[in-house]
Parts: sequence; C-alpha cells; structure tokens
Amino acid sequence: MSASNLGAPAPAVHLPHNVELPILFYQGQPVITFAMMDKAHRRPEGTAYRNFNTHQSKLVEKEDYFRVCANEIRSHKIMPLSDKAHGTVILLTQTGYLMLVKSFTDDLAWQVQRELVKNYFRGKQETPSNRTTSEQYRELAWFVNKWSLYFAFEANARHAAWKLARSICGTRATEMPADKFPDVLAAFKAIDKRASEFIPLRKDFEMWAIQWVFGENAEILPEPIFPELKDTYVGRATA
Repeated sequence: MSASNLGAPAPAVHLPHNVELPILFYQGQPVITFAMMDKAHRRPEGTAYRNFNTHQSKLVEKEDYFRVCANEIRSHKIMPLSDKAHGTVILLTQTGYLMLVKSFTDDLAWQVQRELVKNYFRGKQETPSNRTTSEQYRELAWFVNKWSLYFAFEANARHAAWKLARSICGTRATEMPADKFPDVLAAFKAIDKRASEFIPLRKDFEMWAIQWVFGENAEILPEPIFPELKDTYVGRATA
C-alpha cells in the first residue's frame, strides 16, 4: 500500500534534470520499476529490463526483486496501473537496483545512484494509527491462503473470506480501521476451526467416491468418520 493510498501525498525524490520519482512501497520497503529506473538514469526504454533478463540468474527473488500480479498492485494501490494490464510486474528492491545499475558507469549514473540510495531507498512508509498495519493484513491473508487450499474452487473461497471481512469492517481489508481488526480476526479464527473440521469430511467424501467408481478394485478403506455420507453420495451418484 502506497502513501497515497493512506490519504497523504506520496513521498517523492527529486533527481537531476528535473526528474521526480514517487516512492513506491511493497511489503513495507521502497521498490522501483524498470521504467522508473530508465527514467531516473535517462536511459532508453527497456534498458533496465534487458539488464534484468541478462543477470536474472544472479538475482534472488523476494530479496532483490518481487513478482507482483497486476490485481495485487491495483488492490493495494502500489502505483497507478491500467485496468487492462494483466500478468506480473517486477519490483526491484535496493539490492536488485544496485546489482543492475553496475553497468551504468557514466557521470550521471553515479549521481543518480547516490540520490536513490540516500533518499529513495531510505524512504519510510507512514501508516496512520487508525489503519491496520501490513503485518495485521498478512495475518488475515495467511488464513485466506490456507483455506483456499481446502477447496477445488479456490477463487470462490478467497472471495468469500474477504467478503466476510468487508461485511465486518465496512471497507476493503487493505483499508480496514484498526479498531475493526480484532473483530475480523476473531471471525477468521472461528471460520478456521470450521474449515479444519471440513478436512476429514472431504476425505470421507472422496473415499466413498473412489469406492463407487472403482468398486472391488478400490483398496479396502477404514469406516468413514461420517458414515451417513455413504447413502447420500451413492444415492446422488446413481441418480
């Protein structure tokens, strides 16, 4: 979530030749795009991207750069992005930037690099006290990601979970008031208990499905935890 998403002007860094770069944040740290790097160093469009492709094997994902899907960038308002944009965007951290900028050896490059290290990558993201922190949001996202693995319709599970959060806090989870976080967390913990009870239920359901499909060729399995499912499932399957 960028500073502009928090109701305050996004902090920016002023570079030589009247270049201004708004500071982007991802997971609480400043990041920069290829296009911003080209603009800062007055290089032809695509220069930083080509350097990245050339040296990608030397870079470590989630340390030197992040791959962020377009939907996450829009939902967290990391930076302006067209509704037509899809796929992923590469966001470079300070270490990733420093590794790619090594090939820029002109005088301007040294000057820009100094400014970015001193001012851009030392920028701090301000979070108002009346909003949930990124750590709190990640705690909720951990539950959502966990539940999505339980269901074949992963997207539906995610949507239902965030819709529940929105119904409690009255806004998107990324903009949740701090005083609503305990209520949403309590609801998620209650859902988590219910979701954990679904696992043996799903296992039994699949056990009977295998036996019905393969008949005698199916391995003899122990009695299900929910024997009442047998008649229900077999009845539907033979209808």
